[in-house]
Amino acid sequence: MTATMANKSTAKQKKKRLLPRPVKYLLLVLVLLALGTFVFTNRKALAPANIKNWFQQNLLGYSEGDGYPVSFPGTAVDYNNFVLSNGRPAVVSDTSFAMYRSGGAQLAAVQHGFSSPTLQSSGNRFLLLNLGGKKYMTGDGGLSASPASYDFSIYGGAIASNGSFAILSGAQGYASMATVFDSRGERLFQWASQNYLLSACSLSENGQQLAAAGFAAQNGDLISQDSLFSITSDSPTAVFTLPNSLPKSIDILQNGSLFFIGDRSAAVLNPENGQQTAYDYHGAALSCSAFRAELGGAIALSSSGGRNASVIFLAADASVYSVAKFSDPVLSLDLNSDGILILSGGRLALLDENGTVLSSAEAGNDAQRALYAGNGTCYVLGLSELRRVELDVPQPTELCHALRGRGLPLPEGVLTAAECAEAIALLPVSGAVPA
Repeated sequence: MTATMANKSTAKQKKKRLLPRPVKYLLLVLVLLALGTFVFTNRKALAPANIKNWFQQNLLGYSEGDGYPVSFPGTAVDYNNFVLSNGRPAVVSDTSFAMYRSGGAQLAAVQHGFSSPTLQSSGNRFLLLNLGGKKYMTGDGGLSASPASYDFSIYGGAIASNGSFAILSGAQGYASMATVFDSRGERLFQWASQNYLLSACSLSENGQQLAAAGFAAQNGDLISQDSLFSITSDSPTAVFTLPNSLPKSIDILQNGSLFFIGDRSAAVLNPENGQQTAYDYHGAALSCSAFRAELGGAIALSSSGGRNASVIFLAADASVYSVAKFSDPVLSLDLNSDGILILSGGRLALLDENGTVLSSAEAGNDAQRALYAGNGTCYVLGLSELRRVELDVPQPTELCHALRGRGLPLPEGVLTAAECAEAIALLPVSGAVPA
């Protein structure tokens, strides 16, 4: 009885010591005001980027890096072995695969030991092939530490964003063969060609369609055969034949058409109606090309020993645009939703399909390729390093744009002060500038 009464007395004392509800609300308001004042005072330090960096450095143990440029492992990176994976640059050199963060920190690094490495990517997925050999590596966000073996010599391949991948290879009793695997390496589809040597392929984003291009000699002429497959069927759903053009690449557009790039012509191929819309190079040499599934493709052609270059855009609907001409060779193209990124004469220029210069920047005299990451940010492959470059609208371009707005017939595509001065000097003398 005495213990029970003591417990009740203690409970009553605790209840009496509890704060009244109005006081609780007042304290809560004061805490919120203090928190709000702290956040406002330290709003710059609490920016999302700073919070992310603090989280990475203190909890995860890494940072975005000390900035660009950064040196890549090995001694050389081929043009096609420099890609962007979800906005992050990745390279394959003669010795290693490496991927970097936006701040320059190395995110992944794997040695490959391949004599002829070629990199394919889609989203965050990678496929590294040893052309002419029998080894390959795959990965999500990087590459597996050890290569897988294949039964035949590898000619090419592709990977989809879901991890499915295709390998073009030799075959017993056939000229070549295409095989599609799921992300675990289980075979989903296989097709062998009796007469055509398959040299280029691509997969749809979901990995359910395969486009393959091959070539053969017929009656002394080179013939390219381009086929579209569903991996659930043994026969192609569409087949196209193009004369006198060695396949360089074939891709699947978002609208279901195929985009073919050869050494002498490019084409948009419509599997639904069999229509072929080809663009002949008319003897010009293909310098480089770019593709984007929702947009189409761009090609750079050159004459006169690599100079006098022109850029052509073939839209997904088969429309053709002559974008711009350059006196220097065009070394690199990248097609994106903001425009066409062009590397020429050590400079970068972002142009729309009509040739209007949207922005530009210096790339460096050793620049070999440039890729657009969005929001004006580009990554440039140099001879021994990667650089990050921010595009800006050049003053000569702004001046010419303003003068065109006042009625002066100045050309599009002006990037430098010298080009601007030359364009103005060529204007007819007609009195004052229009108001």
